[in-house]
Amino acid sequence: MSKNTSFTVALTISNFAPSDETLDSSAAQRVDDATGYVKGHVYVRVERVVVEDMPIGPLDLVYVSRATRVVDSLASEEGTLRLGVLVPEGLPEGGRYRACSVATGEGGVPVEMPVLRRGPADDCVWFEVVEGSEAWEGEL
Repeated sequence: MSKNTSFTVALTISNFAPSDETLDSSAAQRVDDATGYVKGHVYVRVERVVVEDMPIGPLDLVYVSRATRVVDSLASEEGTLRLGVLVPEGLPEGGRYRACSVATGEGGVPVEMPVLRRGPADDCVWFEVVEGSEAWEGEL
């Protein structure tokens, strides 16, 4: 994608109940009475690779935001939720980046999940920011 160009990070989640409440970090994880899903928040972190010639090296946090619900009737019928984060000014520098989802309980602590019977609570996608018109346009 081009630098300084707004973009949206779109997420589809299931088995999670987004909540508007924020609790103390020492509070116990809560679940939704109707569904049994963990109540919490989903954030998106965008980080830039500091040293280009290191495959996985130091990362600089350049943007973080709490994801909000996107109205999507098809996703609701399937039992999933669509969340999104707008990065309004885009990213100012070219280079390699990653955007990661971070699921937390209402107290901001990682979601407690069964060890063996689950997929990842958090996920990342790598992308490149370039200068010029050869950039891809769309959503992550």
